[in-house]
Amino acid sequence: MNLLDLLKLLGQNNIQIGLENGQLKVSAAKGAMNKELMQLLKDNKEALLQWANEKQQQQGLAAITPVSREQALPLSFNQLGLWFIYRMAPETASYNMPMALRLKGPLNLEALTLAMNGLLQRHEVFRTRLLSDGDTVQQMISATPTWQAVTETLADNSLLDEQIKAEALTPFHLENSPLYRSRLWQLGINDHVFMVTLHHIIADAISIQNLLADLA
Repeated sequence: MNLLDLLKLLGQNNIQIGLENGQLKVSAAKGAMNKELMQLLKDNKEALLQWANEKQQQQGLAAITPVSREQALPLSFNQLGLWFIYRMAPETASYNMPMALRLKGPLNLEALTLAMNGLLQRHEVFRTRLLSDGDTVQQMISATPTWQAVTETLADNSLLDEQIKAEALTPFHLENSPLYRSRLWQLGINDHVFMVTLHHIIADAISIQNLLADLA
């Protein structure tokens, strides 16, 4: 597949290509990305990066530079849409994005804690909080908090599905940070389930996949 056909295919699937800090940035609608498209992006990364650079130069746009995280930042158009939906239906869990991992074998809680704290340091979504005065809303990137593993022992493993469902369906109150939650259940000495739930206002399908890969 040549680059023109790839760009056409991406556009048909509502996947946008751009640049951020000189790096390739991929934005996709919820559910738009699949394994085949991800592989095409990976295989053609250098060609897409060159195309994005040339497009930026043709448009005469200045290079994107980092903005200070010590100030409030505006929400994107999509984030504003999700904020509006939340204000209309604050108890909905429709935009929760849960992921649960089954961990078999001895669990090193210290290693998990280090991995999660590293994740919080590298990914601002975990440190994003929303500020609203009723009429306007902005986002702030907080300093890195400390994550500590808290193990919950399930006396009856048959309750696991119920616990996961309840966690996935618990709504976020977007005025309260953080906009993610984590749970760690112990089913046995060498059997655990680790679950992280994020609100769609700070994450999408691609970022969830990237977070999983980073955590691994």
